[in-house]
Amino acid sequence: MLKTENRNGKAAVARAALALFAEKGVMATTTRDIARRAGVAEGTLYRHYQSKESLSQDIFRQCLEQFSSYLRQRVQAQKSTVGKFRVLVQAFFDFAQQEPANYSFVMFGHDAGLPLPAGSGAMPRDVVVELMRDGMEKGVFQLRDANLAAAMVIGALTRVIYFKQHGLIDEDYQQIVPQVAEACLRMISPEDIWATECC
Repeated sequence: MLKTENRNGKAAVARAALALFAEKGVMATTTRDIARRAGVAEGTLYRHYQSKESLSQDIFRQCLEQFSSYLRQRVQAQKSTVGKFRVLVQAFFDFAQQEPANYSFVMFGHDAGLPLPAGSGAMPRDVVVELMRDGMEKGVFQLRDANLAAAMVIGALTRVIYFKQHGLIDEDYQQIVPQVAEACLRMISPEDIWATECC
């Protein structure tokens, strides 16, 4: 019974910490805040994590892996490179809507310089870079540097999401996503390719 309680306590701490980190940031969140939000004693946090920093790093890693896995699964279900790209854009927006705390903490973690997990494929960026590289090899995307193409695409997606979240864009997501996908395709592809579903 104690093991189950320990697992439940750890999950409650992690959920509370994620919500607070996404709202306030790591620095402004205290262990007392986390314990209060989780409904546990402050000492419970230290049974599961060495420090607030180790807790934030663990949550950051989990959020990155969840986001990456979500994007990868959605992209792999498509056959054409252009189809994969459009689904990638949709999935990016869907994750931000469906998992707002996870998405916000991924964005915050990058800005705050939290340590990134080692290993290829562990970050959402890796999914985008892989798709850019594959599209370049097939002649679908015209830029020569997959990281540059990924940076341009991710920059466009994250800024549109930011503007939408802060009430600066009135259109709903279903109207926004196709416009953003087409604009991004125009940045990285010749017109005769992005206008079709053939590649």
